[in-house]
Amino acid sequence: CPGVGVPMIATSRRRTDDNYRSELNTFAATLRLNVDAPNGIRLELYDPLRVETTMIGQTPCPIHKDLSAVYAYRLRIDPSEYFTRFINPNSTNPNTGSDQGKLYTLEPYQRGKIPIVMIHGLLSDPFTWAEMVNELRVQPEFMDRYQIWLFEYPTGRPFLASAAELRAQIEGACRKFDPHGSDPALSNLILMGHSMGGLIAKLQVTTSGDQVWNAAANRP
Repeated sequence: CPGVGVPMIATSRRRTDDNYRSELNTFAATLRLNVDAPNGIRLELYDPLRVETTMIGQTPCPIHKDLSAVYAYRLRIDPSEYFTRFINPNSTNPNTGSDQGKLYTLEPYQRGKIPIVMIHGLLSDPFTWAEMVNELRVQPEFMDRYQIWLFEYPTGRPFLASAAELRAQIEGACRKFDPHGSDPALSNLILMGHSMGGLIAKLQVTTSGDQVWNAAANRP
């Protein structure tokens, strides 16, 4: 979207105390040189996902946006690890810093917005969702109501184990972000899975009782 300023990509490393972010975080940004600032010339950095306009004198003007550049940048610099993690599921994923499944947010948690957890399929990784996320985030109604979380896991492992990890991490994220249970948006969390990710999503909302145990064991 053309407008005032220069579109940029901002990057930051995950803080050691932030368990629900990837190792490298990238954000769209717009840089503007404001020559009308009260205290003289000032550089201003805008979040184009939440800021639509800026003032030039008394006139509101749209800011320049390039939300797709973030995905193009990550697709270019991030190594494709999904095949390695299929062959050797115990290898460490450089994106998450873990050899297990990891739930992480695309942006810092936003209270009041419903999380959509996207779960990729076999021989894949979260970048399978890049085009969908790119299209969704330019819809103002979507950004006003939802936030995107991703679950990345080694697809060479049994999906039952990955499903158990996701369940535990969703519960942990809800406790961390909303320790008092006062954000109703977390009760409306949405799961979106593709292929094997669909099986993992289904296991979050179903229970087998003791049927699986009884099919494999001869003791209660």
